[in-house]
Amino acid sequence: MQPIMRSRDFIYLESTGMTTMTNGERVRFQLLYSILISEAPALHTYKLVRGNMTLNYLFRQKSEGVVEWYVKAFIDLIGDMPIRVATTLSASGMVSVSKLEDYALMRKLN
Repeated sequence: MQPIMRSRDFIYLESTGMTTMTNGERVRFQLLYSILISEAPALHTYKLVRGNMTLNYLFRQKSEGVVEWYVKAFIDLIGDMPIRVATTLSASGMVSVSKLEDYALMRKLN
C-alpha cells in the first residue's frame, strides 16, 4: 500500500538573535532560509521530497508577560500535495516555533 503523502525534508540556514530598534525597543528575531548544498542531495533513496522555505519571525514584548510575534513565510512543499493539506501542515509547523522557549527552559538552555 502506497502512503498518501511522502515525507518532506529541508536544508536551511538559521539565524536567531536580538536587536535594538531606533526607538530603543529590543526585538528578537529568528530567520530560516532554505539553501542548496551539492554535497547534500535530495534523499530519494528514503522517499523524501526536499521542500523550500523562507521563514521570518519577529518577537516583541508588548507588556509584562505578553509577547507579540509576527511571521512572514514562503513555503513550497514541492510535489502534488493538496493545497488544504499543505496549508494546514505549514501553519502547524510555523506555530510550533512558539514552543521553542518552553523547550529551551526544559533543557536549561535559557
